Order: sequence, then C-alpha cells, then structure tokens
Amino acid sequence: MSLPLRRFKHVQQARRAAPITFGEKTEMSSKVGLSDQDVFGHMTNTRYNALASIALDCHLMRTGLTNTLTASGKRLVLIKEDVVFHRSLKFPDRFVIKTQILEADAKHLVAEHVFQRGSSRMADLRTALRAVDRQGAASDLPLTSPPLSQIG
Repeated sequence: MSLPLRRFKHVQQARRAAPITFGEKTEMSSKVGLSDQDVFGHMTNTRYNALASIALDCHLMRTGLTNTLTASGKRLVLIKEDVVFHRSLKFPDRFVIKTQILEADAKHLVAEHVFQRGSSRMADLRTALRAVDRQGAASDLPLTSPPLSQIG
C-alpha cells in the first residue's frame, strides 16, 4: 500500500479511536510492502521515519494536541530524529509501532517509537519536535495536560 493511503487509513482509525492522556502509549499496526524495501530486501530507513511520523500524528490526534495546535495557529517542526536498529524488517513482515510521549515542556516534545514484530524489538526511533507559530518563530506548546514529570 502506498504511503499516502497508509496515512489516510491510520488517520481515519485515530479519529474513531478513544481519546488518550499524554502519558499513554498507542499502537499502530502495519506490514512491510514490496515498495518499502531496499535492494537487500530490508525496509528502508526513510520508511521507518515516515511510518513513525504517521504514528506520531495519530498519537497527537488522540491526545487532542493536534486540534489545540491548529486552533492556536501553531505547528510542530522536527528538530532531530535518532534511530537504533536491532533487527531488519523484511517483506512481508507484520509489525506494530508503539508510540509514547517521553517528555514535553513549554517548547519541546520528545516521542519514542518502538517497532516490534511479535515479541522482538526491531528498531527504536526518537523524535524531537519544537512548536513554532505561523511565521516559523519558536513558540510555546499549548499544553492543557500536566507536564509528564507530574504524571504518575
């Protein structure tokens, strides 16, 4: 399935799913398609990044932060992404991406994505984002939830 169709499918599922709090994990199921592979038969690094981005978008939709950002004229921009590969995902593997917000302060948000096939951890991806206004200037996150350090 193409990436735009995957995105559409997962966003629709997130819209129908129950809301979550900031500290909760979400799971997004997917599988490695033929177009996701490199010449060696492994899922490409860009596909890991793209799927993590979709998983984060869906996670933020369920927390309500996406609507809050849009209403306040703000958006999140990527600052940094780190990936640690443990094992390769290959066609036609099915896997789950477990997403959780690790940190959030007034300006930044850090999310972790764990790619898991069965009980095997395949890759860990961390995403750091910063809030910006319509002009691209750094801005505060419109967080209505308590800081993660206060969530038990």
